Amino acid sequence: MTFRDWFNDLEAAGEPPTLVSILVFAAVFLPAIFLVGLAGPVLEQVRYVVGELSSEMKAAGLTVFILGTMALVRIFSLVFRRQR
Repeated sequence: MTFRDWFNDLEAAGEPPTLVSILVFAAVFLPAIFLVGLAGPVLEQVRYVVGELSSEMKAAGLTVFILGTMALVRIFSLVFRRQR
């Protein structure tokens, strides 16, 4: 398959969004923005604490965060995989 074939398939794929899909998107996305806005003061405190840490502690924290995220993604992919 060439890039041109792939792009032509991409243009032909899908339909315009339905009203239901737009409403579901709004029901999920808009409250998420609101909750992030509420979490602002908490995030400022976290930012202040992280700013006081040494470079080594920041690197270690970032490593733990990345490895933890990878582990969670792997767990979810194993739990929610499609059965063949």
